[in-house]
Amino acid sequence: MRIRQAEQQDARGIARVHVDSWNETYKGLVPDEVLEGRTYEKQEQMWRRALSTIDGDRAIYVAENDGGEVVGFITGGPNRISEEFDGFDGEIYAVYVLNNAQGQGIGKHLTHNLVSFLRIKGYDSVMVWVIKDNPAVKFYARLGGRPIGKRTETMGDKEIEELALGWDISE
Repeated sequence: MRIRQAEQQDARGIARVHVDSWNETYKGLVPDEVLEGRTYEKQEQMWRRALSTIDGDRAIYVAENDGGEVVGFITGGPNRISEEFDGFDGEIYAVYVLNNAQGQGIGKHLTHNLVSFLRIKGYDSVMVWVIKDNPAVKFYARLGGRPIGKRTETMGDKEIEELALGWDISE
């Protein structure tokens, strides 16, 4: 496994992980039509834009397997709604690892890379939004995440409860 900063040519691999991870993780949690609406093509376009507009305050890292295939990614930067979560200045925007690559510490290594980036930028804490019933809640708890808020999002015709988890990253 190799963790590195994402590059423009990673857009297709990130899109594949993004779509496949949503299908693997959120089946039964979000409406099928939401999952079906997420295509490789749409996500690749979105990630191409994201990679071309990345600035010094945000980062995207990928995890590659031994064959050089992207099997996970993470992105984050400044808290996008800091006025609501004063005291949590950094945010993980997304982190996904394919099911067949889980259990190898990839998510933890991706998170540590992003946290290191955030520390260098002067951030002292981080938060993440996660669907309440997502097994990843336990992953974030092991990293020190504790509930700091919640919200309800509408996906398709379903109300989805999300938790905000936050933790200190200062050394």
